[in-house]
Amino acid sequence: IIREPLHGDSVICPVGEEAAMWIASPRTVMRSILHGLDLPAAAYGPNRTVLLNGITVQVGTMVETLGRVAGADVVERITWERDEAIVKIVSGWPTKFQLERATQLGFPTETSFEDIITVFLEDDIQRKAG
Repeated sequence: IIREPLHGDSVICPVGEEAAMWIASPRTVMRSILHGLDLPAAAYGPNRTVLLNGITVQVGTMVETLGRVAGADVVERITWERDEAIVKIVSGWPTKFQLERATQLGFPTETSFEDIITVFLEDDIQRKAG
């Protein structure tokens, strides 16, 4: 519901505004991978598993933020058509995580959903325009 409207395409949102998701921008994910590669093995200790940082955002907040950043015409490209099968899947996804380990190891994180949209505009939309 973010990428397609920003590219000028229409999209159907199959879940309600209350649905919440754990997300991170592709830029932050790539920065995290590179950061993880640079960490010495000893920094991980005996457990090399690290859940990367992200933020929890409700779909309604995503759309509201999209409108604030990109304009109402972009939000108008979103059609709401609830699909109970997809709602059931999405409602089973975890949305809260303990991030102390990733934070202690210095992995980057987003500070807001607005930042995620801004990063997408910088990394994907402007790059294609240039």
